[in-house]
Amino acid sequence: DLQKFRETLQELVLLLRAKNISTTLQSVTVYDSTMDSKVPNAIHKPTVLIEGNRIIQSISQKNQLLMVDYWTIMSNINSEIQKLHPNNTIVGLDRVHPGPLGNFVMT
Repeated sequence: DLQKFRETLQELVLLLRAKNISTTLQSVTVYDSTMDSKVPNAIHKPTVLIEGNRIIQSISQKNQLLMVDYWTIMSNINSEIQKLHPNNTIVGLDRVHPGPLGNFVMT
């Protein structure tokens, strides 16, 4: 659940800090609920991922850590792609893991 995720991530950040390990957090990548895929659409998944990203951002700010925000850039690019080509996507056919274009954006 999301509360457990928050607690675990905060504990991890504190452990890394205690060992003087430089830490940068990353958001999750976009979930494409609009693409044409044989994989069933998990309607609730985008909402959970968005809340997970809020938690990551909150912990990042609280601990003064850098955060790489994949969600925003990938969502924006995916929206632009699908305006011209509704069946194309930045993610793979599983709807969540980056496809070739998504991997390119992440690098």
